[in-house]
Amino acid sequence: MVIGDRTVVREFTTINQGTTTPTRVGDECYLMSGVHLGHDSVVGNRVTLASAVQVAGHCVVWDEANLGMGALLHQRSEVGPGAMVGMGAVVRRTVAAFTIAVGDPARTTGINEVGLRRQGCGDTAVEALAPLLRGTGPLPAGGLPTRLAELLRSWADREQRDAATDEGALRT
Repeated sequence: MVIGDRTVVREFTTINQGTTTPTRVGDECYLMSGVHLGHDSVVGNRVTLASAVQVAGHCVVWDEANLGMGALLHQRSEVGPGAMVGMGAVVRRTVAAFTIAVGDPARTTGINEVGLRRQGCGDTAVEALAPLLRGTGPLPAGGLPTRLAELLRSWADREQRDAATDEGALRT
């Protein structure tokens, strides 16, 4: 397993060793008490996992995400950059970038405007990003903080790779 710089891991937290790839926790993360991080999972940079969050094996939690107390991630689930998963939510698939997901099963209820503002977005940028984050529009051409634009491009590239992989699997 690999744990990044300036990451805080509190009491009664378990991090399972990877079975095929190392379990990874990025830099400047905060794992509160009683968190479980399953084998082969990847947690990005500046992620907060509140008390009693349970992350199953092979999950990916992208940079800047925040998982509320007692949230559960089913194996192979993915939480996008800047996403906020509410307390007690049960994530079975993918939570999109900079969205808010709550409930069982977790459902998107809105855009994480607080997360976007922490990335340096003003009202205009938040408005411009809304269609992208709702899945109905492209990444805006400009006007975004560099780090945010890079995160969203990486997220979009991942979605395109996954779609191509799914398409190829359907043809075989």
